Amino acid sequence: MLGGGGIAEGSSFLMSLYYLDGGNSQVTLGATPITYTAAGFSNPTHLYDYTATVGEVQAGDAWAGQRIGIQLLSTFGTGQGYWDVDNVRLMSVPEPSTVGLLALGAGGWLAARLRSRRRM
Repeated sequence: MLGGGGIAEGSSFLMSLYYLDGGNSQVTLGATPITYTAAGFSNPTHLYDYTATVGEVQAGDAWAGQRIGIQLLSTFGTGQGYWDVDNVRLMSVPEPSTVGLLALGAGGWLAARLRSRRRM
């Protein structure tokens, strides 16, 4: 993300993840407010990374099985300047126990493969 082109100091931007409930109302799951400052956006040719994070979905959560939306919203400013946004990603990060099980499985597979090679 890049703020520039005459954007006023203190202008703000909101990046959020949401779903639509049964009444078609937007329900925010996680949001990250971003405020433009010349010091914080010191390089006018550099894009800065920001993240909106949501916890792991549980089966009983209202948003389980729902489509997730990404909202990019200018929330305060003079109307001058611009925000550049590039490469928006929605990523699923496995919980630590899932990663541990994958590592354990890969380790077991590797050990079995090494044992079978020694027998040859």
